[in-house]
Amino acid sequence: MKLRITLYQSGFTLIEIIATVVVLAVFSAMMLTFLGSSFVKSSDPIKWSKSSSNLNKVMANITADYNQFQKWKNSTNYNVGDKVLPISMNGRYVITLV
Repeated sequence: MKLRITLYQSGFTLIEIIATVVVLAVFSAMMLTFLGSSFVKSSDPIKWSKSSSNLNKVMANITADYNQFQKWKNSTNYNVGDKVLPISMNGRYVITLV
């Protein structure tokens, strides 16, 4: 009876491992240049949303400030010192003198 000795070795050679690492490095460098700005600027929409929300709050406060004054009407008699908003709503109010 003869013994057959097989010398098959399993695993990767050093050249295969180095080639794989080089290919992965080139691919990751390409992906980094392609997607790099996306990662850096991904928080911009959140900043824009917060600033828009802050502007909406400011506009709501301005509107609330002007809603406390009555709007000017032709047929109304006003007293001295009354604050009245003009009809055009150009952002100013009128202090009546008479």
